[in-house]
Amino acid sequence: RYAREIDATMNVEIGEAPEALTRGGQGSSALGNWVTDVMRTKTGAHVALTNRTGIRSDLPAGKVRIREMYEISPFSNTLVTMDLSGAELDAVLEFSSGDNATFLEASGLEAVVDRKAAEGSRVTISVVAGEPWDATRTYKIVTNSFLAAGGDGHGTFKAGKNRAETGIDML
Repeated sequence: RYAREIDATMNVEIGEAPEALTRGGQGSSALGNWVTDVMRTKTGAHVALTNRTGIRSDLPAGKVRIREMYEISPFSNTLVTMDLSGAELDAVLEFSSGDNATFLEASGLEAVVDRKAAEGSRVTISVVAGEPWDATRTYKIVTNSFLAAGGDGHGTFKAGKNRAETGIDML
């Protein structure tokens, strides 16, 4: 009985995608890049990280409606910022490239991941926020509230300093 009212809201057009953005493939995906770019822009963080499994639908080419945004991000996670050292950032990426981990989508860094390399040497970060990566430097990170709480085994996020719950919904 609410379908007509819900459709009136969910079918509102909010933009247009000139090409489809998908979440598949090896390494960063087009949709994951877009999502994390938006996260970083909204918070001013050096780096944005989100779990690919939290992105639940691809974005087809054409008119974008509110409905598609809910299909992409249905969990009501919020954005959490924190400070991590370069070494902690490396540890997060290293964990996400392991056999039993959930791959993280990223914005604001350049890294090479070799999932076949030995544990502890799978990730080589070269650039963060446009500058050479430094293990001792502090970086402002933004992630979703699920990961910030250690979700998917990402315990390093729980060690982040200057944590701030932004109240910004991933949607």
